[in-house]
Amino acid sequence: MRCVAFLALLGIPLSAADLRAQGLNLIPGVEEVASDSIGDIAVATVDVAKPVIYYNPAMVRRYGPLLTRFFLAHEYGHLEHRHTRAGIADLPDSTRNSILRAQELEADCYAAALPGDQARAATEAALRFFSRLGPFRFDAEHPTGAQRAARILMCLPGPREPVVYGHGETGVEMGPVSGEPDRVEFEVATEDLTARQVGSEAVLWLDGQRVGQVSNMRFPRTLSVNRFGAGIHSYRITLDVYDLDPQLQLNPSGSVTGRGHVLVQNGDRFRIDWAPGSVPQLVKEDSGH
Repeated sequence: MRCVAFLALLGIPLSAADLRAQGLNLIPGVEEVASDSIGDIAVATVDVAKPVIYYNPAMVRRYGPLLTRFFLAHEYGHLEHRHTRAGIADLPDSTRNSILRAQELEADCYAAALPGDQARAATEAALRFFSRLGPFRFDAEHPTGAQRAARILMCLPGPREPVVYGHGETGVEMGPVSGEPDRVEFEVATEDLTARQVGSEAVLWLDGQRVGQVSNMRFPRTLSVNRFGAGIHSYRITLDVYDLDPQLQLNPSGSVTGRGHVLVQNGDRFRIDWAPGSVPQLVKEDSGH
């Protein structure tokens, strides 16, 4: 099976609308079959006599008809190009993953190049979606969001407006098609210093850019950030640790580094979470809603 694996990351609540797959019928004889047992919005069986595209109705409701249309067309792209895992299973991991990533981009290009207003609208929804993912990739078999957005732009037929703004059908694909996302504001704070804790000063990077420093020993204790778009971002935290000596003075005792990915939306508040023996993490605080 070939699948779109980014979609389970964002956790957008289901809408009440009862949406269905569009029945694209891009390849004669290929059925589109509903299945609530698959973990993605759509997958295709390729290495069989009669290929089938399966779609998950719950995820169709979650992501709306435009993204559904694009990802169904993406699966047709795998079938059209006869993408297969046969014969590559025994290749070195780096070689096999490179082939699979190329197949994903080729399937994206197939979907993006389809003619018609509905296909164009679906492709632009996918552009907004992948632009928000930016440098994130779900696994080694898939390109990054930025790579997929770039390939889709290359494959769009005919002229297009340089920037298309809009709110989309769901929160998933919000943002300009240009790939320059609308900026959001969020905060990053450090935990308070208590008698049982050691002191810490943390430097935060998002997508390789230094955001700033926070400390639980001095100001600033909170960072206000407003130069990134909503979406999934990679982070790196370097934490300098200070211990209390018998005279209750804080002295440097080492540093630790943590890395990960985080979903950022407007108004979010995060804290830098760390305990001795672990690595620092960026943790979203409960909004209380």
